Amino acid sequence: MAARASRKPPASTVRRRRTVAASSSAAVQAAKPRVVVTGSTKGLGYALAAAFRDAGCSVVVSGRSAERTAEAARELGVAGCSADVCKASEVEALLRHALDVMGGVDLFIANAGTNAYAYTELLDADAEALAEIVNTNLLGSLLCCAAAGRAMRAQPGGGLVALLEGAGSDGAPTAKFAAYGASKAALRQLAATLQAEWKESNVGILSISPGLVFTELVESGRDAFGSSGRFFVNALAEEPAVVAAAVVPPALAALSARRGAAQRIEVLTPAVAATKLLRRLLLGENKSRHYPE
Repeated sequence: MAARASRKPPASTVRRRRTVAASSSAAVQAAKPRVVVTGSTKGLGYALAAAFRDAGCSVVVSGRSAERTAEAARELGVAGCSADVCKASEVEALLRHALDVMGGVDLFIANAGTNAYAYTELLDADAEALAEIVNTNLLGSLLCCAAAGRAMRAQPGGGLVALLEGAGSDGAPTAKFAAYGASKAALRQLAATLQAEWKESNVGILSISPGLVFTELVESGRDAFGSSGRFFVNALAEEPAVVAAAVVPPALAALSARRGAAQRIEVLTPAVAATKLLRRLLLGENKSRHYPE
């Protein structure tokens, strides 16, 4: 009986296969991170989208207004899809659009938020404004986390969902903007819950504490807190582009960490805040930077 021919491939074929596999792996690792930023037609969201784009990422911007979303997408040279984060169907449509144009989503930043441009005590607050704040900041974040988490769970590489903290996240009082503070405090609890629910999955949760960012939301309160409020805003608040530049590198680094792990980025740490205040008091640094004092 004739001996059976060996089915072992030649060494050159094995080397070729290993080279192809290594090249494929390298290509995956070198692929552009794919980022979605909600509330990115202005303010911090816009600055984040620009910074991620400049870092070589594929980006989808989004806002409630279709016209402003299209304008932001043109200005930044990225993709755009309008969505009201308070509506589940529109959040789902945003994810489908992102998956279509980028092939996946590695980082979803639930940045959309508001204080309804109102600073008033709760007893005098407008009911519709309260609903807008809570729906956007809390319900919107819940819907975004759910939709993004489902989409990422279906991807081989998983992904990372980011929540934006703000005043009140640490439980401190937020006089004259109670609804905003309450909704932001809820996001820290939500991050802890998602970390528990996703700890065995390929999806992770990232909390971003941007500190005091000088946007329209902050500017609208220029007269609400008197001279002391203007002092602290001038001393501590940074322009959106400055904050975005501080957020993007650690956010991209977080993508390589273990999925399911809870991660956090804090821009205005207690030490940084103390240094800024001391420099303001001792050197007059940033006096009247944003508001006349």
